[in-house]
Amino acid sequence: MVVEDLAKPVVLVVTSEFTRIASELARLRKHSALRTLVLPFPLEGRPDEEVRGIAERAYPQLVQLLGAKH
Repeated sequence: MVVEDLAKPVVLVVTSEFTRIASELARLRKHSALRTLVLPFPLEGRPDEEVRGIAERAYPQLVQLLGAKH
């Protein structure tokens, strides 16, 4: 939210377990339109290969949410 205050493109990356609290914090800080990318929960304890796959699948959406092209 600090970066968004500086008018820089921002995407909040959060796991599904924390979407509600992240939304509430963003709303309280007057950033209710904060773009959010939701990843599966939990990431901890998953094999590295699985986490890497999740990241690779999420990357295009992250780039799109930032308004960039890859």
